[in-house]
Parts: sequence; structure tokens; C-alpha cells
Amino acid sequence: MTWAITSSQAKASSSALLGVTPADLRRGGTAETAHGLSAVYLGVTVVFGSRMIAWADQRFAHRFAGGPPVKPPRTGREHAAYERRQWIRHLIAFGIAAAVLGGFSLLTEGAGPMWGVMGVWGLGAT
Repeated sequence: MTWAITSSQAKASSSALLGVTPADLRRGGTAETAHGLSAVYLGVTVVFGSRMIAWADQRFAHRFAGGPPVKPPRTGREHAAYERRQWIRHLIAFGIAAAVLGGFSLLTEGAGPMWGVMGVWGLGAT
């Protein structure tokens, strides 16, 4: 038996999360770390979702199906460009999560605990 998460399944779970979290807050739910994590999940999924699936598929193919090894650049300009692109993607995911959290904050009072995940993600004090 084989299983894999497809890009469409990841999008469906993100859509469901984007609907359920605001509904909970609008209904009067207390803002908690879980709500913040849902925003982080959404940001990361939007930016890295398809890349994570491709990454896992490549490694699985190499390990179990005789596929070629995956070797990202380790030195030189190619490595610097690769790391720069990854950093920019990370920054975009952080921005998306912050925007989603901002939207969630409009739906509830006392949104502080929800924002705690951004301090941890940004390596700041919480």
C-alpha cells in the first residue's frame, strides 16, 4: 500500500483550516497558540507546500526506487543563490502568516497568545 499527500490535498486542508479557525474565533473562542499555529501552517503551506512534496518525492525515489541522488549546491555562487531564494521564501511565509494573524486578530479580543508563535518563529522573545 502506498500513500502520498498531493498538492490538491494540501490545498484542501489549508482551505479547511482557513475556514475553521476564523469561525472558531468569531463564535467567541479564546485566541490560543493553536490559532497562531494555523496561521503559520497556512503561510508555510502556501510558500513551501509544493516544494516540500517534491523534496520528499525525490528522496523517496532515491532511497526506495533507485532514483538519482539529490544534491543541492554546497559551495560557490550556486549555493549562495539557493540559500538566498530559500531565505526570501521564508520571509514571504512569515509575512503571509503575520497577515493571516492580523486578520484573525480582528475577530477576537485578547489575541496576544495567538501572536506568540511569531516570536518563536522569528527567534524573538515570547
